[in-house]
Amino acid sequence: MTGIAWTIAALCVVGVLLVIATWVAFGAAASGRDVLRLQQSLASLAETTHDWMWSTDEHGRLTSSNAGSHSLLGYVPEDLIGVEAYDLLDPASRTAWRARVGELSRRGRGWSDVTLHMRHRDGTAVDIECSATPIVGRDGRVIGFEGTARSLPADRALEASRARQRDRIERVLADQSIRIAFQPIVSLSTGAMVGVEALARFDAEPYQPPDVWMRDAADVGLSVSLELQALRAALDNIAILPAGLYVSINASPRTIADPAFLELLLSHETPLDRLVLEITEHELVPDYQPLTNTLGYARSLGLRLAVDDAGSGYASFRHILTLRPDYIKLDRDLTAGIDTDAARRALASAVVMFALELDAVVTAEGVETAGELDTLCSLSVDAAQGYYLARPSTDALEWAQWSGRRLRVVGREPRAASGFA
Repeated sequence: MTGIAWTIAALCVVGVLLVIATWVAFGAAASGRDVLRLQQSLASLAETTHDWMWSTDEHGRLTSSNAGSHSLLGYVPEDLIGVEAYDLLDPASRTAWRARVGELSRRGRGWSDVTLHMRHRDGTAVDIECSATPIVGRDGRVIGFEGTARSLPADRALEASRARQRDRIERVLADQSIRIAFQPIVSLSTGAMVGVEALARFDAEPYQPPDVWMRDAADVGLSVSLELQALRAALDNIAILPAGLYVSINASPRTIADPAFLELLLSHETPLDRLVLEITEHELVPDYQPLTNTLGYARSLGLRLAVDDAGSGYASFRHILTLRPDYIKLDRDLTAGIDTDAARRALASAVVMFALELDAVVTAEGVETAGELDTLCSLSVDAAQGYYLARPSTDALEWAQWSGRRLRVVGREPRAASGFA
């Protein structure tokens, strides 16, 4: 090949290289613009989406968060940077979820549409749906996670809540952890302690009042099981009480109609004539026949009947008319402030007159002041219970000392310190 030929060939190669370089440079620029546009789109999405977009390091500490954290959990992004994501979970699920994330990290995997139970900044529970992918370092090791979270749809949130309720109730039933408190009931004519009411106490977490435990149990179909366990616990403690006191126990119409209820009463050593059964139901009973069948037989063996919460609604008065109880209990809503409210006094007086026709005893619940006590005495209410008289006690040694106790403040006598002499 001549020198001219070599020169022409070299120029062609250079030209091709220039074309390739130009194409690569153009492609790189285009790729850079694409990456920039993608980054801008992601930033815009993070600012406008209602989802919570987040990332963590390998220790679970949050390294980024968009504004979705505020609408979902009440935290602005700046509050969360450096916080362990596990601390946002419900305490009961933290250990298990930390172990699960550790296992996913070792396997280089994420998760999709997982329901997590978290805590809002104000302390309320929040169910979220969460998905995440691992962040992989240059050495191939997982160095964190990034993902999104959003509120659960209403139906799934209810399902998750019910599952947790059921789990809590089943743990209480399995552990048989219900404790019993007895609250004294005092005759207002003599000041003598005549009976006690058995009240369930729950130590399981999270702390909830007894009525919330019972309501949660009803929501998941376990109310009968929970009430029966509370009833058994009460019956098992009656032997510690002084013999002269009657014991008021609580049960809903659904539990009373269950065959296990009567079986428990009949199989226990406690004589039925020492028990007063309080019907605790604020809703209408559609069919009283199963209820009256059980109650009729039990009452023939000595069981006495009380209707709870009289004055709190129409349902309680319907129970009174249908069941003709031995005791009528005035609701705390009626006794609270009765000394300063003429309407409350009028209604309580009407209940007392009605009870006379039934030959029933009227007991006022929730007495908390001397004025309330004096007014109830003036209305000829038969008995009362409440913090002013005595608080519920779980102390078996105290129960055994209740025999013969009398109230210092009786009727319209000069007021003195409340409590038992």
